[in-house]
Amino acid sequence: MHRKAAVLVLTIIFVVLLSGCSEKLPSAGEKHPYKRDVTLTKDEVGRLADLAEQAREKDRELDSEPLVYSKEARTKYGFSLKVPKRGNFAVDSVVSLKGKISPMDGNDYLMVTAERPDGKRKYFIPVRDELFNDKIVLPFGEGEYRISLFVPDTARDGSFEGLARFRVYNVNREVLNVPDYTRFKLEYRVSFEYEPSPVVDGSIRFKGSIDAPDDTRLCVITTKNWIQQRSYFTVKNGLFDQTVVLSEGTGEYRVVFMAPRKESEDWFYDVAIYEVSNIGSEIKDR
Repeated sequence: MHRKAAVLVLTIIFVVLLSGCSEKLPSAGEKHPYKRDVTLTKDEVGRLADLAEQAREKDRELDSEPLVYSKEARTKYGFSLKVPKRGNFAVDSVVSLKGKISPMDGNDYLMVTAERPDGKRKYFIPVRDELFNDKIVLPFGEGEYRISLFVPDTARDGSFEGLARFRVYNVNREVLNVPDYTRFKLEYRVSFEYEPSPVVDGSIRFKGSIDAPDDTRLCVITTKNWIQQRSYFTVKNGLFDQTVVLSEGTGEYRVVFMAPRKESEDWFYDVAIYEVSNIGSEIKDR
């Protein structure tokens, strides 16, 4: 009897691990795992549980495939993925990435792309002490995505070499408003304490830190119906804090946070890009 009980327990543990149930769902009152500035209610926790179950069901339907590594991944970069372990699986909006890569000059981050016929999104994840451990949010709703990982090519500035790829099916139908961070967020070590929410009332605030000397000029560009507004502010002790008024009133805005190129104060790199809905109706003087 003891042997049968032990086998039963091990079988249950295996099923739980295979289905992904070992990852604890957040509770009401905690932050939403992939929606900015949203605190979970009991109903939302229930929806997350439903989506997790849908992902497990879809996972069982999918054919098992291995991860696909490039030739250079192991021989040149000593690259490997610990998570995920499979090349085809299902999720609710979030893909975890964990692994290692040998140290090389300039590869302190990886580029990740998520592609499907109706869109493509790039992500940049940090590498520290030869390890990476991060998550990406799939923004385009339900469907299959092709995920690819790349390392910067140190021989050619701005170029990347492929490392690995796999497929993932997102069971969540909701299209998510996710900030688009560029590689310069990592290169300038930008960290945001406050950044624009998807819905705002008349203004947005940027507060955080950046690896830049005092009086470095930063820029935020807001665009609505082709009308652009530029706001400039400076860094003090590695910190910045600026509120920008959305002067064109209610509607949809594209907001870009920018840092200057190191060789010129008049040219800027995009650091973060946001799509913002302003519910404030007042049109204000610039």
